[in-house]
Amino acid sequence: MYESSMAIGINLDSEFDNHRDEGSMFGPKPGTWWVTSKSDPRFNMDGNALVGGFRCPEEAREAFEAKAKELGVPVPEDLEFGYMKD
Repeated sequence: MYESSMAIGINLDSEFDNHRDEGSMFGPKPGTWWVTSKSDPRFNMDGNALVGGFRCPEEAREAFEAKAKELGVPVPEDLEFGYMKD
């Protein structure tokens, strides 16, 4: 669903050492994440976390996986994520 890949020389699989930004505009910063699904609006949710790096924040992933388990249904195929840095 959320495959990591290499783009423009940015390793999307790399961990951010102690969540330091090192001056990069792509590095993690505090912000808001959201996930949405048109097919199952029960999965529409948001939260706050360190966001950036063109990756789905771990807190968002944990939230929609917990929701799927709670509801006893799979994660919707049309689930999309987004974020905005503060």
